[in-house]
Amino acid sequence: MNEELWKQARGLTQKLKKQQQDNESIGEKLIGWVVISVIVLLMIALFVLPLTVYFIWSHAYVLVKLWKWFIVPLSPENINQLTLPQAWGLMMVVAFLTHVHFTCNAKDERESHEKIMAFVILFLKPWIVLLTGWVCARYFLHLI
Repeated sequence: MNEELWKQARGLTQKLKKQQQDNESIGEKLIGWVVISVIVLLMIALFVLPLTVYFIWSHAYVLVKLWKWFIVPLSPENINQLTLPQAWGLMMVVAFLTHVHFTCNAKDERESHEKIMAFVILFLKPWIVLLTGWVCARYFLHLI
């Protein structure tokens, strides 16, 4: 009988501890939300904003260069005489301005190195386009 009372007491003690864990105070919940909010804001400030600024400015810089090399020389009197290198440059400008990156909303089953490589390619894309445009302008059109 005494042993049965001890089992009941242990069961009640465990239920009480579980209830105490489940019933966090409002202050504890508020502190948890504040900590999570601060972490999210830090992530935005340290990663998202600088990357956004990088992508905007790198693409703008490349557009300025491509425009200078390929669109400005296409004055109205020369537009009928579009050469193959000029068409290549014009094509790069249009593709650079109109390309839309598609992200599939399904579960991403790529491995980590594939995801990292996709990010690196996205990061380097403006500079690859700029290098290609420079080669075209320098060696085929002799503009630079």
